[in-house]
Amino acid sequence: MARLFPSPMVAVVVSTIAATIAGCTPASSTATDRYVAPAWMAEVAQSMELRAEALVSCLAGAGYDVTVDADGALVRDVLPNQTEDEIVAEQVAWEHALGSCEQGLSADAAYPPPLDPEDAYARVADTTECIRAHGYAEIGEPPSRDAWVDAYGGGGDVWTPYGELYRLHEDTITEEEWDALKAECVEDGAFFGVDFVGQG
Repeated sequence: MARLFPSPMVAVVVSTIAATIAGCTPASSTATDRYVAPAWMAEVAQSMELRAEALVSCLAGAGYDVTVDADGALVRDVLPNQTEDEIVAEQVAWEHALGSCEQGLSADAAYPPPLDPEDAYARVADTTECIRAHGYAEIGEPPSRDAWVDAYGGGGDVWTPYGELYRLHEDTITEEEWDALKAECVEDGAFFGVDFVGQG
């Protein structure tokens, strides 16, 4: 199974075999009554939903059966036992189909321009606050603005709240918990995704 982020964004994807260990599950993801998500999260979520629907439909017309996971990545099955030449040819065909579908996106579904580092940091801070409000206060606070912006602009490792959450709960958080939290606490500016493999 292939999992691809179609958009040109700062993203980290981790493949894992997740196991739930009794007594070691993360805190409840129920948000505090006083927390109110910033308006941009709903706007980004709507744009992502429109984009996902458009890409899935367009790619289906090109012969690809794909889905979009909670991290915004396209997921598709890859034929097994292919030769190296077949793999290369299939990848070229896929990239051509995906590129054509992305170019045909409507204005509402099109990828937004990249955020500048300061705005990206502000949104990472917002997402951090949201995750903490949903019961995961242990992820702490983001690095200082200057340190994060330097890493963002310099191509270094960029701290993300979901990356920190995964680091702390790699062996315990389930795909269902992850997806539910992603739906509530939307990312923008920098992204972290997990490919849950063999769970259950």
